[in-house]
Parts: sequence; C-alpha cells; structure tokens
Amino acid sequence: MSLDAGAHDLRPEGKISHCDGCIAECNYFCCDFDHDPNSGNFMVMYPSEYERAVAAGWDMSNIEIIGSDADGGLRFTTPHRLCCQIPSATNGETPALGLYKSFECRVYPLWPYLHLDEWRFRISERCPIHKRDLDLSDKVDEIRGEVSALIADPRVKRWFQYQRCAGKYKEYPTRYDMPREAVVLPPEITPSAVVYSVTVNGRLLRYGVRSANDEVIHPTLALTLSDQVLACIVADLADAEYIQVHRPVSTTLLARLREIALDVSAPTRRDAGAPIPIVRASQIVPAVGSSASYAGATPKLEIICDHVSHDGQRVSRYSSTAGRPTAEERLESVVLAYRTTEPSPLSTSRSPQGSSAPR
Repeated sequence: MSLDAGAHDLRPEGKISHCDGCIAECNYFCCDFDHDPNSGNFMVMYPSEYERAVAAGWDMSNIEIIGSDADGGLRFTTPHRLCCQIPSATNGETPALGLYKSFECRVYPLWPYLHLDEWRFRISERCPIHKRDLDLSDKVDEIRGEVSALIADPRVKRWFQYQRCAGKYKEYPTRYDMPREAVVLPPEITPSAVVYSVTVNGRLLRYGVRSANDEVIHPTLALTLSDQVLACIVADLADAEYIQVHRPVSTTLLARLREIALDVSAPTRRDAGAPIPIVRASQIVPAVGSSASYAGATPKLEIICDHVSHDGQRVSRYSSTAGRPTAEERLESVVLAYRTTEPSPLSTSRSPQGSSAPR
C-alpha cells in the first residue's frame, strides 16, 4: 500500500480532515507501535466492540486478540499497520466492509474518558494535529455523541471511566488544568478598519471589522467599534484565566468587560471547572474615546475573525461551549446592528444559560 499523501485516509470512517495537511509530518505515528504480542504494547477495544464489529460484517482478520481488558474489553494488536489506507471502493464497485478500523484508531489523536459523568478528552502529543493546535471541536462533538450512546451499557461506562489509553497523551483543552493567558494587543485603527491582534498561549487571533470597498469609517464610529469589538473578544476568550488588555480603558468599560467575562464563562465554570476569568487593562483612564452611539452615515461593515497557527492552519477556537455564540456570530451582531438600527454599545442579550453576547 502506498504511503503517498494522495493515498492517505481513503476510508471515511473516523477521517480527520486535518490529516491531509499533516501527512508529510506525521509518519503514521498512530500506527508506530510494536505489534509483537509479547512486547507488552497493545491497543484496546471497549466492551462489546469486537462483537459489534463481527455482527456488522467487518473483516476482523487484522485483529489479533492478546488478552482481556476491564469489564469485558479486549487488548489487541494488528499486523496491518495502515488500516486507514484501505480504499473505500475498487474499480468503481461497492466494496465489502473490509478490515476493521477500531474505535481507538478512528478517534486518534483524541481519547475520551468519563470523569464524574463528564466527557473529557486527552490528545496524543506525537500527532502534528496537536502540535499545530488545529481545531478538533467537530471531532470532539462526533466522539462525544458516539460514546454517550455507548455508555447505556454499564460495562462500557465503567470502562471509559478508567481507561486512559497508554502513550504520550495530555489533556485536551476542554479541561482547565493549566493557566491560559490571552493578550489583547492595541487595536490597529485605519481609515477603513478596526482590528485587534490577540495571542492565546502563543496562538495568533485577529478580530475586527472593516468597511466594504475601503469606505472611510468616521473616527467617532471607529472608537465606538473599538469598544464593541473588545467586548466581543473578552466574551470569546472568557474561559481564559487571564485576559490582558493592552489599551487604555475607562473604569466603566473595564467593569463592563469583567461583567461580560464572568457572565459568559459561568456555564463552563459550573460544568467543566473553568477558572474565574481575570480581566486586566494596561491603563485605566477616566474616559477613553467615546462609547456613545454614532449617529452619522455608516458604511457597510464586514467582520474579520481569523484564528491561525504559525504555519497558516486554522486553530481551535478558545471557547467552544455548546450554546455559546461564536466569535463570528458576536461580531456579526455588531455589524448587523449598524446595518439596521442605532446600536447600544456593549449591551447584552442573555441566553437561558446565562451567557451574554455584546452587540
């Protein structure tokens, strides 16, 4: 089987879209294990996984069972090192199900486990997907949905409570074990745009608005937008432990930003143990610019929301709590307000969960 990039992940089951961009770096680390049954190195199946696969008609000839695991799970190895390489079709014909791709292989580089009835995730430190900090939120949601159905079986539930998966894994950032610091740099205000650059533990994020066709944004409107975009940023990064704002802010604005951070992060602090956010500003002044609404003509505004890694790949959004507006949605609410009616800067609309969205 060819190892060329074009041959990678031809099976859709468990496919992670980022694999295509990382294949030159990965060297198939997820398959890099000694499959000698006597080596002590093995993979695992949750209780009933093997039986489910057999009943579904998968070819299990690549699975070598080497022992039992807790609650009826299995430990196995395989001589077929590249199960993700199995083509999904041959000569245009509908193929048989083919060799089985285990749950552990399908969810790599992630691994779910249960802690106090909360799904938490670990991620392999060897995978380039983790090294680039690429966005796996869709994959997390997919896995959470699958395993939430599986744990109707009490044996499977117990197994996921204790199985952590061996190897170089660390907590995936849906838990808050390490301090995370967001640094909001001074906004770049040009005649046609208001853009903030933000770093989160070294990642670069950009938030802002710009006028279509390079129309001029009035300076008073630019200052108002600057405050509103800052409120969107604080709301989006509210699960960070520290949010450092490097621009002058008024005492009123700082108090409002702190209120937004506490309000938005309340569900995550309650359900997942996120830290209490601390919002700090580099300079406190009696008044900064103008937060009064702008009554003049407003050009058509567009949003800027880019989260990228050092090599240009899109990275994980910092906050990913279900039901919370995304950064794009928050900024779009600012833009929409100016398209329709005069906005009320830094106002919020509360959701049933208690989160708030600056408009």
